[in-house]
Order: sequence, then C-alpha cells, then structure tokens
Amino acid sequence: MLPSVSTSDQSGLKSTVSFPCPVGVRVELLVADIVFPDLTGFELDLGARERLQNLVTVFITGYVDTVATIRLPENATILEKPFSPEFLTYTVRRVLDERTRISA
Repeated sequence: MLPSVSTSDQSGLKSTVSFPCPVGVRVELLVADIVFPDLTGFELDLGARERLQNLVTVFITGYVDTVATIRLPENATILEKPFSPEFLTYTVRRVLDERTRISA
C-alpha cells in the first residue's frame, strides 16, 4: 500500500496525497514545502510519519518570517528559498548523517 496523507479543508472537502514507493524501497527523507494549497508541509510530515516512522523531513519555504511565528515540529530543519542545488545536497547529507549518528 502506498503511504498517503488525508486532510479536510474548512468546507469539509477531503484531499489525499499519495507517496509512490516501490516495494522494498526504504524512504528515509521527505523534502516538503511548508505551504501547499490544501495542507501544510507539517501536516504532510505528520501523515507520512504515521507509516514511515524513521522519516526525516527538510522543510523548504520562501516565507522565513512567517515560519518564525509557527510552532515547528521537534528538530525541524528549515531551508530558505532560494537555495542552490549544492546547498540542498549539503543540507540533505547533513540531516541524514545526523540521524545516523543519533541512531548509532
């Protein structure tokens, strides 16, 4: 079964986001924007963690000032837009290495 996240908007309309994942593939990282039309990156993260408990998430946003007013998930990593591919790679590597170090 594909991991999915469901959410309802103010009118009660339900949206579902699915994560295609081939059998046998271990998903370790989610890179998610904080703002989506029907849900937040935080909701996406929470829903994904229901099925992928060891998931690490890097949140991206162009609204860093707004993020300062939001209650962030514990140990949240925020990447401010715009960023270079090299900085994204560096951030992903750092987050995964940190998780590995803590797990060991």
